[in-house]
Amino acid sequence: MENEVYRAWREMTGALAVDNPRSTTPAEFAVAAVDAGMDRDDVDTLTDLFEAVRYGAEPVTPEREREAVDALRRIEETYADGDSLDSAADGANSGGDKR
Repeated sequence: MENEVYRAWREMTGALAVDNPRSTTPAEFAVAAVDAGMDRDDVDTLTDLFEAVRYGAEPVTPEREREAVDALRRIEETYADGDSLDSAADGANSGGDKR
């Protein structure tokens, strides 16, 4: 089921170069995101929201969707100077398959 939490998560993780994206855990994606230069607080917020609605019993609410989108926007704004999330991840993570 598609929702803004999943979409925001996919946007963030899609920018990361990890060895095995299909078997990478949310915590491992979070580490890769921080290593790529993304703000730890925003990454943690988005990771927590994703885990809560994907693996926990938490419902997707308008508030959770808004929090996820806000965290993603802040992450994207970090690279508003012309760098994309893709180029930031490429520069911070060498090797591995790009997701």
